[in-house]
Parts: sequence; structure tokens; C-alpha cells
Amino acid sequence: SHVWCAVPNENAIIKYSPRDGRILLRVGGGETTAFDRPCAVNLSGNTLYICNQGSRKIRSLNIQTNSVRDYRIFNEKVYKYINVMGKEFVWLKSGLYILD
Repeated sequence: SHVWCAVPNENAIIKYSPRDGRILLRVGGGETTAFDRPCAVNLSGNTLYICNQGSRKIRSLNIQTNSVRDYRIFNEKVYKYINVMGKEFVWLKSGLYILD
């Protein structure tokens, strides 16, 4: 019923309803610093993971409480994150990695 999207130029994440043609929720943007060039999102259960190229972090958003926190911090840009069957994968500027 909805889609989560990163909006890099606005440093925001949105929850969009294609059926209604409108944004249901926006997190970040404006003067807030919750996200810095978000480029990818991945939903797992009630947690949305957001890759931020600018801050070199994966941040997590609890979609029930809308609280944001740091999940992983790196020394280089983060492009993608995924959790598959209990294994975490991250695509950084230097390559693809399995996380411990």
C-alpha cells in the first residue's frame, strides 16, 4: 500500500502512497540532520535501514515510533545495505562486504 524512498537532495526519507498519489510521512529534510545524502533504503520487519553517503552511516528508522538512530558507521561512502537470511551485506565505495 506504500513505498519507502530516499530523497538525497532533500536529506529525507518519505513514505509514499501510489494509490493516493501523496506522501504519507516525511522524516528529515529542512534544517534537520537525521540524514545526509540518503541513497538507499531496506525494510526488515519494523525497521527501515537507510544508507547515507554523506555521513557514511547506515541509520535505522523504527517505523512504529519514527525514531532514528545510528546502526553502522563506516570510513567511506555507503551505497546499499541488505540483510538476507541472517547475513548482512553492505556495498561501500571500496566494494561489497559481508558484515559480522
